Amino acid sequence: MGVFTSAELVAAVSNAGGLGSLGAVLRSAEDLQKQLIRTHELTDRPFAVNHVVPSLNEEAFALTLEEIVRRIVAEAEETLKKTTKFLT
Repeated sequence: MGVFTSAELVAAVSNAGGLGSLGAVLRSAEDLQKQLIRTHELTDRPFAVNHVVPSLNEEAFALTLEEIVRRIVAEAEETLKKTTKFLT
């Protein structure tokens, strides 16, 4: 999959109700980061990032893990704001 996927394709699939999938194999960490940012600009729906273990780019994988944590924290903060607003 790798470089044959794009943020636009991933977002289109996710926005249509499927699970868009961004391939990380053969993609530099820098390009992956750009694609992740662009995908988040195009959709607020879930999507996957696929890494191939035998040819794992450790830098790109670490970047993916950081992105997951960042999104979880952002969602938790948003939920907390909504809950606090509702309770007050």
